[in-house]
Order: sequence, then C-alpha cells, then structure tokens
Amino acid sequence: MMMSTADHHDEDLLPITTSTTYDCYDEDEDDDTEIDTDIGNEEIDSTTKSQSSILLHALKTAVQSALETLSRKTASLERELSKARSLEDTMKRANLIVSNLYRLPPGTVSIEVEDWENGGEFITLTLNTKEYNSAQEESDNLFALARKMKRGSKIVEELMQQSFEGERILQKALLDLESMSTMAEEGDDGTMMDEDQLMLIQDQLQRTSSKTGFKSPTVTKSTTMQPSRNRASNKSNARESNNKPNPRVLKSPSGHQVLVGRNRRDNEAICFQLSKPTDIWMHARGCPGAHVLLCVRRGSPEVQEEDMQFAANLAAFYSNARTETKTAITTAEPKHITKPRGAPLGAVTLRQEGKTIIGRPGDVSDDLKEAREKSGAAWDELGYRTLGTRVKNTKKTAAVEKARRDKSREEAMSKSKRRKRKEEVESWY
Repeated sequence: MMMSTADHHDEDLLPITTSTTYDCYDEDEDDDTEIDTDIGNEEIDSTTKSQSSILLHALKTAVQSALETLSRKTASLERELSKARSLEDTMKRANLIVSNLYRLPPGTVSIEVEDWENGGEFITLTLNTKEYNSAQEESDNLFALARKMKRGSKIVEELMQQSFEGERILQKALLDLESMSTMAEEGDDGTMMDEDQLMLIQDQLQRTSSKTGFKSPTVTKSTTMQPSRNRASNKSNARESNNKPNPRVLKSPSGHQVLVGRNRRDNEAICFQLSKPTDIWMHARGCPGAHVLLCVRRGSPEVQEEDMQFAANLAAFYSNARTETKTAITTAEPKHITKPRGAPLGAVTLRQEGKTIIGRPGDVSDDLKEAREKSGAAWDELGYRTLGTRVKNTKKTAAVEKARRDKSREEAMSKSKRRKRKEEVESWY
C-alpha cells in the first residue's frame, strides 16, 4: 500500500502494490504564507500553470516512449511464442520415429508409416540423414528439443502476460494525462490542472516501472511547480530549509497526544522519527491526506474507542475526503511502515494493515473548522467544505471548486473499484 505526499506549496517532483494508493498533501496554514497583492497571486498562478503543463507534457512523452518500446517487446515475444508452439509438430515427428524404429534400419531415408493421431492414415516419414547418423539419434534430439521448447513456451507466455499488464498500465496513465491536458485547456485560468492527481500519476508510473519500463523524465526544481522569485517563494524556501518537523499536536479525549502532518517533511518524521512501536498510524484510504499518529506511550491511559475515533476523524478532516460525510481510514503499527527505494519524501508502504475505521470529518472540533475558515475554507450547514473569502495562492471560483470535489469523489470511487478487482485477481495466486 503506497502513501505519497504531494506538497501544494513547494513541489519537488521526484520520480517515483495489492496496492492501494494514497496521496498526501501539504497544508501549512501559517499566516506568513499569504500573498499580500493580487499581482503576486496572478504571477504564482501563471507560473504554476506553466510549470504544471511542462511536467504534464514531459510525462506524456515518457509514457508514449515506454508504450512504444513495450509494444515492440510484445511483438517480439509473440514471434517467439509462435516458434515455441511448433512443439506439437516436433513431438509428433519424434513419436513417429520412435514407434517405427524397428522398421528403420541404418541407411533408410524415407518410409510409409501409419499416423495414428490422424486415424491411421499413411504418410511418408523422411529422415534427416544430413544431420543425424541414425533414426534413434534423430528421435533423441527431437525429444530434447521439444522439452526445451516446452520450457521456453511457458517462460514466453509469462513474459507476454507481464508485457500486456505493462501496456494496460501505460495506456491507462496516458488516458489520464490526456484527460488532464484537455481539462487544463478548457479551464480559463488553469485551475482545472489537478496537481495532486498529476503527482499521483507520476508516483504510480514510477512504482510500476519494473513492469512498464517507464523512465521518469528528468525534471529539475527550476522547471517544476516552483513559485516565482517573490516574497512568497522566499518564505516558502526558508521553511523548506528548516528540516525540523512541525506537525499539528492535539489531545484525544483520554489525553493521548495526536500528531497530524502538515507537509511531506512532517509525514516523513511521523512515520520514522516521532513514532514508537506502541503508537497507531492512520491515513485516509484512497485519497490525498495527512499522516496521523495516535501516540500510545508507556504509562499513558489505555486507548479507548473514542480516542481512535478522534484520530480517525482528524485523518478524514485533513484529507481530500473532508467534503464527505464519512470515509474509510487505514490504521497500522509503525513497525509495518517501510520506505520504498527512490520514493519521495513522505511516501511509504505498509507490510501489514490494521483494522479500518470510519472517519467523520464533520465531527472535528469547531476550533479546527474555524482555523480552516480563516485559511480560506469553510464548512456549510450540511458539513461540506466550501470556499472561503481568503484563498492562498489560488483564484478558483465556487463552480470550479465544486467540479474538483465531484471529480475527486468520482476518482476515489473508481480507485476503490480498481483496488477490489486487483485484490480479487491477486487472490488467485
């Protein structure tokens, strides 16, 4: 199970199982990140749109290249499989020779024999006297060749299945990228470019590169989603240079400390620096969200169901499922969290999951909702998050925000269906 973080403020795009994929976002809510002028906002929006488009184009090119290479490999494997399937003819000839050895004295070139596989029809059996000294030698070599071809046929079929799976992954990614490109072109100000989804596609391509042969494009910080050089970027870079994690710290009903990651750095620290073996890790299933840690330390009171629910609600609230009435929350012991090689900051996999809890984002405290309202977001009477009056670094309209929420909900349902299908397939082995 892959959890990856996507930083909304400073995107260091690094190239990147049954796998459920999570995309965790950064949500620093410090007031010093606010842009004071509309000009600064417009400049960042324009730069982000341009840099997102650069990455989108680079990913499409890399996927198309990998798809072409994999298609050539598949065609080559099909030719090899066609050769391997001549096994039946080889076995038939070897059996005909063996069953008629008593009629094939040295020097025999051809003979009429009965083909019992075809109803006893008489056929002419011509021996290969140029390569073999006797009929016995020819039959022995044919049987050896048939065994080799049988092994090769099995291997080629397995490779073809892998190749077909790789093509399916690449074609799906290419469709998603083309869809994003179309949506970005239709958006008046580029707000339809879903940077979280772009990061998620890149992560999935990197994690499946062993099947697809995908090579992540070389994209530097200067060419990817880095804000322009203004006051906002300077402050953001200053935060990035500070490696000390700063997660949110809250108290559960029983007094347990609960840590909530604000960004990639916090999520990484929660998993590998701040967690203890007795703690409980949580994350929203199937959508971007923060890493949450329910701290259970020596001498602390026993964890109650209300503590688990409190942390699960936070995991749902600080995720893209915050607009839902409820959402599934994955739990795990910290010892089961691992870091894949080459994965970006905050990206982890789980060796083993714990139980799943239903998180209810609308049940968090009013203080947290007010904090989000001040940062540019609000909750309506039905418990849904709406756009506030002060939005950081974005100029999305209410209509665009609603479209984004609908799309996010649809994608989450689609991912859930794909995950179930994949789990069913893997359960066959």
